[in-house]
Amino acid sequence: FVWCIMKVVHFLFPVGLVLLYFLCRYSGESETENWNGIDVFGVRKVEWPACGDGEHRSVCDQREKVFLQVITEEREPVIITNCEALEAKKLSTWNVEWISEHIHSLHQVRVQRAKKGFLYYNKERGLENIQLYGQFPNGSVPTIPLRPEFMEKSYSIGQFFSDMNEENKKPAKDKNFMYFSGHASYLGSQMYSRIEKETSNFVVESSQAYEIASELNENLTTEDFTGKHVNLWIGNMGVTAIAHYDTSHNFFFQMYGNKEFVLFPPEQHWNVYLHSFFHPYYRRTQVDIEDIQGCIDRAPLLERLEGKIARLEAGDLLYLPPYWFHHVESGSNITVSMNVWSNSQEYWANEALFAAPIPFESDWDVPHTLCIAIEYVEYLLNRLELNLDDTMTHNTLNSTSRFPLSASFFRLLFHSRFENTFGSIPEAHEILKYYGDCILQCMTKEISKESRQSTLERFQRGHASVSRFFDLLPSQGVKTINFTNYVESLLVMIVGPEHLHPVVQSLALHLLES
Repeated sequence: FVWCIMKVVHFLFPVGLVLLYFLCRYSGESETENWNGIDVFGVRKVEWPACGDGEHRSVCDQREKVFLQVITEEREPVIITNCEALEAKKLSTWNVEWISEHIHSLHQVRVQRAKKGFLYYNKERGLENIQLYGQFPNGSVPTIPLRPEFMEKSYSIGQFFSDMNEENKKPAKDKNFMYFSGHASYLGSQMYSRIEKETSNFVVESSQAYEIASELNENLTTEDFTGKHVNLWIGNMGVTAIAHYDTSHNFFFQMYGNKEFVLFPPEQHWNVYLHSFFHPYYRRTQVDIEDIQGCIDRAPLLERLEGKIARLEAGDLLYLPPYWFHHVESGSNITVSMNVWSNSQEYWANEALFAAPIPFESDWDVPHTLCIAIEYVEYLLNRLELNLDDTMTHNTLNSTSRFPLSASFFRLLFHSRFENTFGSIPEAHEILKYYGDCILQCMTKEISKESRQSTLERFQRGHASVSRFFDLLPSQGVKTINFTNYVESLLVMIVGPEHLHPVVQSLALHLLES
């Protein structure tokens, strides 16, 4: 009995202290401010639960785990101050001289002239060969650069720091913006082992995620499940990561210098104008959020943007939840940061969603499969209860269309992800006319009772296979992002990536018709 009481106390004591920290050391959001035409609130701050003198390390570890669990379950950004991990109390060691002692050379340093914003480019995406769109009369890619504009170079660490300092003296129009991103093992095996140990608590556990991951991989290892990755970031003043989202948990340590994060919740995904799921810049925004007024004519939903701002000084730790959009700028001459990524429940739900069976047959022709896909999207929208209440869709939701929810959805999808990237194809164009005719036939053809019943059974099986994974996604915004990506993948299976844009435009145009 005494042993049981001691166990309960051993568990509840750190939990109680964590709750006390949130009650007594919580700093609420600041007043709203205007950042480049966007209303933003300051990210709230909490203090790290310090390990007291004489406390057993196991008690501190348990308290830290509960503290991090509470924070991550909220899925809200938090700045954690006075963090003891990564020797944050010894920040004087994380300077240029200390880095130079541990790193001798860096490879794949990105250098970009007169342009501070860097874009990650994934050439494996289906729309990598964007030149295919040159066949359309309006040309291709009017606003988005086709390829990254940076060079990649190797540096000795001394030359890297020296060049960054020299570039910082130049005006922006003549300046080389430089940054390195790479695995923390660059710091050497001894220091990396130490960092791995000190960040062991920065992995978020989820029994539901583990269950899904185990189904996807029978030989799942702990490393596969957590996907933990510790990354080092070094850059000069002004270097900017264009707004994007990640599917992982992200604990971001500011070690030297300062950085500014402008954050938008997943619910803002239509308003930030994401690239297509199959675009090489996927997960990134098409618009420059530092120039809202310059983009507003072609991207009117930007007017609805509102977010949060986090200004990190050396010693601060930012928790960035999965699917939160973040635009990051280095504020000091040189910045050194480190972050810990780990797989989230959202990550594993997304992996399982795209591995789920699809209710199509491989021998169906394109027109028939497209008809079934439209019906399936309407069926899922009705049952997943995604929020399509939008200023662009109020007319479609009240229309007499056979597929009112799909009409709303595809109208938003085309405007937000495709219209500004590839432009609008003239309705008279052969490809658009072909898909338009297919869609109109879908909306008017008679379907037998037997065929309707068979299709319904297919949809029920399809819904059963995907709804479980959508239920694991924590918010409407995350669900809608994943649903949109899922629908794009269905369409690519039918028409191929080169016709994804015209088929989405056709759906946006013709599903409104009775």
